[in-house]
Amino acid sequence: MPTGRRRTAIPGTDLSVHPFCLGTGPFGDAIPEERAFDLLDRFRATGGNFVDTANVYGRWLPAGENVGEAILGRYLRARRASLGEDPLVIATKGAHPALSDMGRPRMRPADLRQDLEDSLRTLGLERIDFYWLHRDAPSLPADAILEPLERFREEGKVRWIGCSNWRASRVAEARDAARKAGVPGFCAVQDRWSLAALNPGASPDPTLVAMDDDLYALHLETGLAAIPYSAQAGGYFAKRARDPATDPAADPAAMPRHLQAAHDNPLNDRRLHRLLEMARTLDTTVSRLSLAFLLAQPFPTIPIVGPRTPAQLADLDAALDLVLSDGDRDRLAAGRRF
Repeated sequence: MPTGRRRTAIPGTDLSVHPFCLGTGPFGDAIPEERAFDLLDRFRATGGNFVDTANVYGRWLPAGENVGEAILGRYLRARRASLGEDPLVIATKGAHPALSDMGRPRMRPADLRQDLEDSLRTLGLERIDFYWLHRDAPSLPADAILEPLERFREEGKVRWIGCSNWRASRVAEARDAARKAGVPGFCAVQDRWSLAALNPGASPDPTLVAMDDDLYALHLETGLAAIPYSAQAGGYFAKRARDPATDPAADPAAMPRHLQAAHDNPLNDRRLHRLLEMARTLDTTVSRLSLAFLLAQPFPTIPIVGPRTPAQLADLDAALDLVLSDGDRDRLAAGRRF
């Protein structure tokens, strides 16, 4: 299997991964199993080796099962022979609140143990390469949360850990607690981040956390890796860039309302203008440039992407050819980071 043109080291770990991480959130829902297998095969063929899933993916479907992990587990079993030569780096997440009670954290040691054992069984693995806490429990001290996770590491069931949807103050608290305990602690943060600026209150789920000035400063200071989800903002800029005059498939009314509510603002108007200008100059697309913006950050950034077609997957590979200068990156941001 190819090894890819590039690898990104995740500081504080022994992991070296493809610059993009393949997200499996739509598996079993928008993406049926057969197509999911095909996307995984194609991702590996381009050198992709980093895949992200979660114990909760698919539990919102009628069967209420973690179908995202289940499909990935069946894939790993079906491709066991070839994966022996070029193994995937598997990341999954636990500690998500019950979907019926999102305001109540699930961070007791028993909850964490249940989710981890469930994920190991479903994925058919003895050890998770990268294990994320899907949410925070702000009322608990960080050292109490790290303790059971470090126990999992000692047991050999988890290699490295990270946090998702944690605010900067809590990430800093966890780093201090890990340093005091003499353990690695969180090695990366998975929060929402894309070039498309979010409107205040855009998310209906208050437990989701987006990149902000405090988090950005923490990444700059520490070199902590960012592995952002919603890295393309649901294709917001790509949808806005489609011109009905030149693209018969374009439909200005087709922009989903939730994307409009989340991202329609003057700052994104300016960013789209810069994207279109730069795309013409470089003979590329706004989608590729939006991803190149994240790759050009001054600390390790590995966007989680969710291609649904082979063409979208090929577009990711083309994005790696775009190497933006600091000036290009800052011009796309149009004077503000977020």
